[in-house]
Amino acid sequence: MPLILFLDDERRRIATYIEEMEDNDFSVEYKRDVDDALLFLADNINAVKLLILDLMMPPGKSFTLADTEDGLRTGVSVYERVREMSQSLPVIIFTNVTEETVTRRFGEEEHCWFCKKVDYMPPALVAKIRSVLEGPPTIG
Repeated sequence: MPLILFLDDERRRIATYIEEMEDNDFSVEYKRDVDDALLFLADNINAVKLLILDLMMPPGKSFTLADTEDGLRTGVSVYERVREMSQSLPVIIFTNVTEETVTRRFGEEEHCWFCKKVDYMPPALVAKIRSVLEGPPTIG
């Protein structure tokens, strides 16, 4: 079972997503706290196959409010820290943030996919996870 780290501070809103992933044979490590997620990832960087990351969260002790635009961009800071650990870890940005500058920035990143929560019901997110982990189909 591929291990997915899911970082989002609103457990009740994403519980059905986690349940759907587990029902589809994914192992999910849920973290609602930035500090816990970064520690878990540092200790398990080779085991985690995908990070699902919200952008709007409290900054925790890892970042200052100024670093994260008062918590509105904590996920951006987390993403940058994750890229220091691994350039190739697949990351799905799963958020309600819709600003064009943000969507464009992550759309241009390698090994990164931007998904608006409003557009993805749990089965659609599972399908996206499968496509990310399985990669493009090979010919031959």
